[in-house]
Amino acid sequence: MMEDSGAAAECAREDGIAMNPIHGPYGHVAQEESRSIDVEEAISRIGYGWYQKRLMFLSAALWMADSMEVSLLSFLYSCVGASLNLTPVRAASIVSIVFAGELVGSAVAGPAADALGRKPASLAAAGVVAVAGIATAAAPSFAVFVVLRGIVGVGVGALAVPFDLAAEFLPNDSRGKNLTLLEFAWAGGAMYATAASWATGRNWRLLVLACALPFVFAFLAATLFLDESPVWLVSRGKTAEAQSVVAKVAKVNGSTTATYAFKQVPTKAAAASWTRLWAKDLRTKTFLVWVVWIGFGLDFYGISLLVTKLFDRQGADCAFRYPFILLVTTSEIAGAAALLFSIDRLGRVKAQAIPYVVAASSLVPILFFLDTTWVVFSCLYLALGAQMMASSAAWVHVPELFPTDVRSTAHSFALAVSRLSAFASSYVVDSTLPLPFVVLVLAAAALASALASLALPETLGAHLA
Repeated sequence: MMEDSGAAAECAREDGIAMNPIHGPYGHVAQEESRSIDVEEAISRIGYGWYQKRLMFLSAALWMADSMEVSLLSFLYSCVGASLNLTPVRAASIVSIVFAGELVGSAVAGPAADALGRKPASLAAAGVVAVAGIATAAAPSFAVFVVLRGIVGVGVGALAVPFDLAAEFLPNDSRGKNLTLLEFAWAGGAMYATAASWATGRNWRLLVLACALPFVFAFLAATLFLDESPVWLVSRGKTAEAQSVVAKVAKVNGSTTATYAFKQVPTKAAAASWTRLWAKDLRTKTFLVWVVWIGFGLDFYGISLLVTKLFDRQGADCAFRYPFILLVTTSEIAGAAALLFSIDRLGRVKAQAIPYVVAASSLVPILFFLDTTWVVFSCLYLALGAQMMASSAAWVHVPELFPTDVRSTAHSFALAVSRLSAFASSYVVDSTLPLPFVVLVLAAAALASALASLALPETLGAHLA
């Protein structure tokens, strides 16, 4: 019998199969044959289950809270300005300081996540937003308020990292749809912020607190349940830790799959810096991604600001036609639903290009029907929904375009340039520029994003590098 076992083991070795089971903190996995494969294939063989559902819930909570903080800006701009009798320039600093903080957060978090891990960067981002968000509600002066909002921006700018973490835990065949589901949380966050503003009236402190509390719960849950990405662990040569995490995924999912030994991958002493984005093999992708993200940053936030501007009650500060604003915000749900249906049918490229063109086409009629409320409403609804669909596809696309050693850096810097254009949108929309010019700028940005996305490679069905 022992001779038969030895012969079987020898045959297994010749076939590239390891018979040794893995022991770890999640118990002994059944002694089945263990093949040398990459970690993504192991995740795919285990399949989508309760572990991913829990992870998606955590990611959705962070994503929803992020959306609340961003959507909050247009209301704070008016309400805090009116409450403290701020000049237009000082009121605009409420928006600009958050975007400035996001630039810092994006520039720091991406490289940190690639060097130190997705988990610590994600927890740091959530913790910063939770603490600074609550502290903002008690700010004793405008100066302190602005500083705290800037710190909130730093945390929000780092939230591309949890998105990448989720992408690296999802099986290849369900990654697109599941990442798209996170966009429903974004839309829900925008609706929550609008409803909270409506419910709290002119009390901006209550509004800030209402939008910060969900982040506290998300942070606490992430602290308890978030694991490090096994894809990142393998890329850093931490194979044993990656096997432990994958064993946990299998245990939570109730998988009876064999235990797989991971292929050895080239590791580096340090993570790639942002300059790696401009290496010969990545520079074209980086440039095109930045064009796409600059365009949708200007458009998504510009259209959102245009909604509040056009449906602001004339002559009133911190007073909006909330039913119209809330109804237009539901277009984000419609955009996410359209992407959920099409992301694995059209692919990542067409799912961006087509709605960008739709968004541009939807804005132009506003120029001719400004006095017709239902036409303006319909155009803004369609434009914002299309932007939601296209930008959500862009979020799915980027993690699949770049390799693991620079994935979070690439994603965070893309987020940074989109925040730059979003920052510019407040000065385009909330300015003395004529409305026709504003609309044409937004339409041109959407078309530029469409053209750039068409030049990017399709990643539908592709494995993470």
